[in-house]
Amino acid sequence: MKPKYLEFCGINSFSEAAKIDFEKLLRGGIFGIFGDTGSGKTTVLDCIVFALYGRMERARSGVNAEIINYNCDKAYVIFEFETREDDGRKIYRVKREIRRKNSAQKVELILLNGDRQISLGDGKVSSVNAQIQKIVGLTFDDFKKCIALPQGEFAQFVKAEKSERLKLIARLFDLEDYGDQLNARLREKYLYFSDRVLKRQGRLEEFTNYSNDFVVELKRKWEDQVGQIDSVNSAYALERECFENLKSTFEKGLQVKQINQKLTELLARESEITVKRAAVARYSAAREAGKINSEREKLRIKARKIREELEALNLKKDRIETALSAFRRNAEIQNWENVILTLHNQLARAESAESDYKLLQNKLQEKNNLKADYKKYNEQLQSAENNLLNTANRKAEAKARQSALQEAGEPEYILRENLDGALLREEYNLSLVYFREKYDCLRERFENDSDLYREVEKEISERVVHYENLLQKAEGEMGVDAMIAAFKLRREQQNEILQILHNTELKEREEAQSKKEAQEKLDYLIQQGKKLAAEADDLQKKLSVVLCGESDYDVFVGDLRRRLRQAETERKNQSELLEKYRNDLAGYDAQLQGNQATLQVLEESERELREKFDAALQDGGFDGWEQVKHFLEKYPDIQKTETEIKRFDEEKLSLQAGKSALSEGVVFISEEELKTASEQYEAIVARREKLLTDIRLCEKEYSEALDKLNDKKIIEKELHFYQSKLDIVEKLRELLKGNKFMEFVASEYLSEISIAASETLLKLTNGRYFIRYRQGFYVGDNFNGGELRAVFTLSGGETFLLSLSLALALSAAIYAKSLRPIEFFFLDEGFGTLDEKLIDTVMDSLEKLKNTHFSIGLISHVEELKHRIDHKITVLGAAEGASSKIQINY
Repeated sequence: MKPKYLEFCGINSFSEAAKIDFEKLLRGGIFGIFGDTGSGKTTVLDCIVFALYGRMERARSGVNAEIINYNCDKAYVIFEFETREDDGRKIYRVKREIRRKNSAQKVELILLNGDRQISLGDGKVSSVNAQIQKIVGLTFDDFKKCIALPQGEFAQFVKAEKSERLKLIARLFDLEDYGDQLNARLREKYLYFSDRVLKRQGRLEEFTNYSNDFVVELKRKWEDQVGQIDSVNSAYALERECFENLKSTFEKGLQVKQINQKLTELLARESEITVKRAAVARYSAAREAGKINSEREKLRIKARKIREELEALNLKKDRIETALSAFRRNAEIQNWENVILTLHNQLARAESAESDYKLLQNKLQEKNNLKADYKKYNEQLQSAENNLLNTANRKAEAKARQSALQEAGEPEYILRENLDGALLREEYNLSLVYFREKYDCLRERFENDSDLYREVEKEISERVVHYENLLQKAEGEMGVDAMIAAFKLRREQQNEILQILHNTELKEREEAQSKKEAQEKLDYLIQQGKKLAAEADDLQKKLSVVLCGESDYDVFVGDLRRRLRQAETERKNQSELLEKYRNDLAGYDAQLQGNQATLQVLEESERELREKFDAALQDGGFDGWEQVKHFLEKYPDIQKTETEIKRFDEEKLSLQAGKSALSEGVVFISEEELKTASEQYEAIVARREKLLTDIRLCEKEYSEALDKLNDKKIIEKELHFYQSKLDIVEKLRELLKGNKFMEFVASEYLSEISIAASETLLKLTNGRYFIRYRQGFYVGDNFNGGELRAVFTLSGGETFLLSLSLALALSAAIYAKSLRPIEFFFLDEGFGTLDEKLIDTVMDSLEKLKNTHFSIGLISHVEELKHRIDHKITVLGAAEGASSKIQINY
């Protein structure tokens, strides 16, 4: 991912909009973000993270209103970035907004395809966040680890204890699954399998009595009982047939008795049914009279309501006529037509003076520009004068040094004065070395008891002493090397002074020319300022007459247009209200006429209904409405009465027919005879039921025993399975006791990362150093045969290069999970303790790392770095009640 454009407002100390063009910043490969502590440097990185993930790590509770500047009601971020995907590079824009009121977010994701803008996502924050994460290829935590490298942490990480290193690696690569979480899962599995084993062992105790022999015995007993059922069923069928015949004859005689009794009770209700038949005949006339009476009552209610509406409409019409008279009198007083005409004339005069007003603003702007130019050239003049003074001082110092060197003599003087003595001393020294070597050779190769040995030894010793005395005498004189070094030093000092004098002369000419140009510009600006001031005064006097003393043209014209719109609105409202009064009067007249016509229709309908009501009373034989009302209350459901009459007739016919059918050949049997036969039948039934019950119980017992035996075998298999799993888990727990496996995995990660970091470190150190992990970090030195040594033996600059290489390797390993290349990252405050030499090392290293596909951003408050980086953002802290600001050097 590479950033292209960032805009944000209302976040942290930025109450005003800030815009950053990253395309220009990244052209140099390295850029910096500088500013005082607390000025808002890291807010730039925070805004990128907020745009992509809707979260900000420094907010205490995720992202809420506390990140919004206290002068703003909302905050927003617009971030454009470029990614490399399978089908080429693509550019996306994310716009995210958060409001103070309820911390609600709005987010929009757009694909920029040339001039086209394609909206992505459904507008829901959660789904758009997921889509952005898929495009970037990193989670929130991984993005922080990869893009904002915790440089200071890695410097400590290199020299940290083993346990601290493993904790960091576990946190960066989520290796907790291989440590405590793996042990927890093993503990969970151990508890799971041990619980299953104990439960199976406990359940097997329930099946102790169930064996193959026990099941075979139950099966034999069940088969014996099944063999007895046929004889019992035959006796049961014979006894049942006899009992059923006797029971049928008894029930037939009993039915004849019951029919006679019901027929007698039914005939007793004959007179009651006759009365109800007459009521059914009169019901239709009564119902018609009730319906007509209901309609008459509705008509009377409608007529009363219309009479009330007529009275109310007359009152409203009177009030409208009174209001219309008052409105016409008021309209004549206000006379909005004259007001609008006057305002139109004033606005026309003001608009004709707009060109003069714009000309005045241009003059004032030119005057302000002249002030800015005056300040600029005045500063140039002061700077030139100061530089001339400094240059004169440096020139005087150089001439003083030149005079001192001339007094000491030219460089050739050193050679002339010391050449002979230096050559003699060199000759003495070579002779002394020669005779000492001869003396040592003599003592090693020849016997020391001969006269020749003693003579030669004496001669050589005398020569050694001779040259030692000569060297002692020439000790105060220069040697050849010292003489040549002194000659070169004198020559270099002389050249350095000449160069300084040459540079100061050039500087004097440049600053004198700059001073002259600045003075000429200042004189010209003073003349132009006076001319502009006079022209602006003339225009202001002219405009003051047109604008009636108002100094702001836009305010005066805006007020005229507002008053004109208000007058036209009042005139329009006045016309609409007059039309409304007229329409209301016409409406009331129409309603009065309609209601009067409706009332006449209702009265005619009521007379017709009264005639129909009298006819219905006569048809039913009723004297008046009270008799009809009493009749309808007595018979509220006439269908129920009709049904009752129908059932009476049907039941009467049914009983008479049943009596005729059963009376032929009926035999009456006593209850004692039936009871005796029933007891005999129940005895054979009970015998049969007992045998069937015994068979079912025995079959059930056999089936349950067979199921229990099968369950026992299944539980034994499960016990064997869970016991084998438990044995494996116990072995794993012993192997992975503590965090052994996580330490192993972390060590493997560190070994792989060390190999990857070595490629970077070799590049940064010109092939000298590489990294190896052997339960700790060691550095190999190719200039010393690849020998490994501890990292604490490195210098400060070398330690920085080592930690930077490891940080990049770690970041690349994390980024590799997203299948995306690293194209951009930040180093946040990693240089606060570096001296000038180490800063040189840092900058040289970062220059080697950057390329067209890999850019580096530094966030720092170190002033030395600020001067060495051309492409940079300077963050100026917010004054009280104001906003932080940024200055960008591309």
